[in-house]
This record gives sequence, C-alpha cells and structure tokens, in this order.
Amino acid sequence: SGFPALRQGMPLDVRASLPFQQPSVEVKADVARIVSIWEDCRQRYGHKGPFLFGHFTNADAMYAPVVFRFLTYHVELPEASRKWVETMAALPAMQEWHQASITEAG
Repeated sequence: SGFPALRQGMPLDVRASLPFQQPSVEVKADVARIVSIWEDCRQRYGHKGPFLFGHFTNADAMYAPVVFRFLTYHVELPEASRKWVETMAALPAMQEWHQASITEAG
C-alpha cells in the first residue's frame, strides 16, 4: 500500500491505454523511486534471471499492479526496468488478469 501519489494519480485500470501527460511532482517522485528500486535490483541480480532478484519472488508479485499502471499510462522506463515490465506482462497470471478485466468490463 505504498506510493500513495502513484495510486491516486494513476488509478489502476488494466484494460485502458491512457498516456499520462502531466504527472504531479508527487507522482513523478513515486515513479522515480520505483524505477530506482527496479534498476538497482536488475543491476545487482539480473545475472540470475529476468525477475527483480533473478528468480520470481514476492517482490515481483507485489509490483504487479505497478506494472499494469506503467503500461496503462505509458511510463517511459530505462532498459532494465522496461525489460522486467515486459517479462512480467508476459507471465500467464498477468495475461489472465488482463483478460479477466476485459471480460469483466464486457
């Protein structure tokens, strides 16, 4: 339940595509903090595999909603974070979550 500005400024909408134009200073700070964490993890543990700590952990699962927020709002990411987001988005569980949100809306 961290990053309150991100949650308020970028509401979770898995099925939307809403390029984010004017994030607040607080949202920018949350995004920068998240990216800093991701980049650090990938730099330190990337040689062990494609997830934050190499293998899939609770950290990856906890950031899953942030992955969808960043995809929804087209947040530009450095390469290591972008690749991790792509890895996460390709997971069957993430695909199921996305499909379920589309089905639910229909």
